[in-house]
Amino acid sequence: MKLFFDREMLRQRSIPENPWLFTGWSEPDESLKIYTGHPSEYTGYPGVVQHELVHHITIRICNNNLPVWILEGIAMYDGSAYYGLESSSLLSSLSYAGVSYSIDYLEKMDLGSDLSTQDIYTYYNTSYMYVRYITETYGHETLMDIFYEAGKKPFHDSTLNDTFEQENQKTADKVIKRVLGLTKAQLSEDYLIWLDTLDFDNLG
Repeated sequence: MKLFFDREMLRQRSIPENPWLFTGWSEPDESLKIYTGHPSEYTGYPGVVQHELVHHITIRICNNNLPVWILEGIAMYDGSAYYGLESSSLLSSLSYAGVSYSIDYLEKMDLGSDLSTQDIYTYYNTSYMYVRYITETYGHETLMDIFYEAGKKPFHDSTLNDTFEQENQKTADKVIKRVLGLTKAQLSEDYLIWLDTLDFDNLG
């Protein structure tokens, strides 16, 4: 694990280099990178570290062959949310309107662009809710089957690969169809119906 007191230095040492700042970062075969400069009352570090560890585990399982939304979704679900939604600045702001988006919408977002804070919250929270939906509907083992199925392909190196995310989105099309029997459009439709059944004031 590498600790950074300078958040900008952490950002510049991440691949891909995003224009926005964050607290933790994980890449295949790299140390976890954590920003340590939050005020002493900040309580989010356990969730951040576990979030990044989940990335290391699940990226290895899927051989880096899945798109960012599901990678972030499982890291939010099994990492950040483990310590309670209130412990995460992202998850503590969950709202129906903020997560009512299709997978297609998520996959068209350019995470390498200068996103607004609201865009980042929308992306991470919606990704979390998709993974939560899959887990609560089909079970966590089935969720992991998506990762193991994608991991049957050779390791996908993102370095200097401009079409990396698009290729992984196509892999997800096939893997989700094999494991869940659904297209991503159908999964999105089912997810949006499920959202209507939730009480966002008592998600837990």
